[in-house]
Amino acid sequence: TQYSGSGIEVDITHCSGDTSLVDITLAVARDSAFCFYYKENIEQFEKLGVNIQYFSPLEDKQLPDADGILLGGGYPELYLEGLSANKSMLESVKAAIDSKIPVLAECGGFMYLHDCIEGSEGKEYAMAGVIQGKCKDTGHLVRFGYITLEEAVFEGCDVFIAGSGNAADAVRLQDRLRRSCHPAGACVCPPTDPAGGRACFR
Repeated sequence: TQYSGSGIEVDITHCSGDTSLVDITLAVARDSAFCFYYKENIEQFEKLGVNIQYFSPLEDKQLPDADGILLGGGYPELYLEGLSANKSMLESVKAAIDSKIPVLAECGGFMYLHDCIEGSEGKEYAMAGVIQGKCKDTGHLVRFGYITLEEAVFEGCDVFIAGSGNAADAVRLQDRLRRSCHPAGACVCPPTDPAGGRACFR
């Protein structure tokens, strides 16, 4: 399959006859705060038999019953008060992840999993608390360009990205400030400096 305009070809033919995802439910965050998704990705899940259940971190009180969680990008920084006030949803998300339900969180969804997000006025708004640290708006682009996703398994953490050297891009206005080194996923390093010098996100 080639994604339109990208020049990138992804071989998914090995999945075409796979029925292992039938009866799997994926909870997908979708509301004003989380709205950045490629419809082709959702459609591919559905083709593989995945039941998509949308939920709103702003309005709903808890996650739907699901086997996995997808937290996409969006504008959580514009809805900090509402997201932070929905304590039951924050607790539901953290409890699900603590119970080893797999989650993919990108951009705004990744921010949502932190201890807090700092608003433009300097106030901190509590978030899900899965990842130790806070996010804040720098007011300018940071780590803009290509990155490499490297396979990483950390002690006490079952989450990793299978297969190293996967290309991705980073366009960030938000920065993540670590309060401690918290093993919560795969290491994302700038390819020009994989050993250090610039931030590695986990």
